[in-house]
Amino acid sequence: MREMNAQIIGHLEKAFAHFSIQLVDLKLEYGIIESALYLIDKISGGSFRLWPYVHENPNLNQLNVLSELNPEGRLDKDTYRMSEKFDKIKTKFEEIAKITGRFKELRI
Repeated sequence: MREMNAQIIGHLEKAFAHFSIQLVDLKLEYGIIESALYLIDKISGGSFRLWPYVHENPNLNQLNVLSELNPEGRLDKDTYRMSEKFDKIKTKFEEIAKITGRFKELRI
């Protein structure tokens, strides 16, 4: 699972970076089917936190990158916790769908 986590998170971080977004955290669920390990959960806006970069070309090579990110612009599951307005939640999840829909265009 550690190896799969590293690969999945690495690919998603690179993909979101193309859209100036940092993958902050991700929940993955696994299962064993016929003695083989599989990712069994969908990866969606409800399973990760995404924060946009504050500016173009952020310095993500420092120990703490929070100053390079904009938590107010988050596109993630915390939207449910922080807003009671359905339109705001819907808009954020539509934005996630647009971004992830463009992943197929990327060469990572």
